[in-house]
Amino acid sequence: MKKRQGWVKLYREMLDWEWYDDTIVKIVYLHILLSANWEDANYHGTVIKAGEFKTTVRQIAADLKISIQQVRRALNALKRTNQITTHTTSKYTIISIKDWGNPNYVNKQKSIISTNEEQTDNKQTTNTLFIIKEEKEKEEEKERENKKIIPSLAQVIDYCNSKKYNFDPQRFYSYYTARGWKNISDWQALADSWHHNEYSQKSEPKTNAGSSFDIHDLDNLTLFID
Repeated sequence: MKKRQGWVKLYREMLDWEWYDDTIVKIVYLHILLSANWEDANYHGTVIKAGEFKTTVRQIAADLKISIQQVRRALNALKRTNQITTHTTSKYTIISIKDWGNPNYVNKQKSIISTNEEQTDNKQTTNTLFIIKEEKEKEEEKERENKKIIPSLAQVIDYCNSKKYNFDPQRFYSYYTARGWKNISDWQALADSWHHNEYSQKSEPKTNAGSSFDIHDLDNLTLFID
């Protein structure tokens, strides 16, 4: 048996690799990592560079005791996600590990993981800011409620008398008290509006069409009999 020498460094970040949970893809990739040249070598006039591996699909299947179809699926998956590239001849295939020997390779992988973590942190930060904003809005609403001036019936009566309003202050006060004086910041302006509406209704001319007949109006009628 050929003696294997050297070593391959694996980082724990590989646990976060997208193919880590796919057993076939994972063992094929590990096989490629362990089989790749650690320095350039010549083979029949062809330079097999460091990070490259001369093999065949059939040979990988035999070494790992899996089917040829499984090997092909794994290689296609690795190529699709840019872990490897392949160059096939009539006799063999050269598999190249992407970014092999590049000192920035590890930093690149860490950068990808850091980006994912940063996106997660940003999402958590956004959620936190939303909660803070929601709580702030609740506090502001509560503060507005506390600052809201709710008049007494006596104040309403005094104000209506000072303005010489003819509407019933008790009815006005009871109406808005039943509603908790919600969304009302100026009850005096509200009283002004109430008076305006009452005055407008009383000022509207009566018409026969659609009007109701009040029995008390009989006192004002004069009957003419021929």
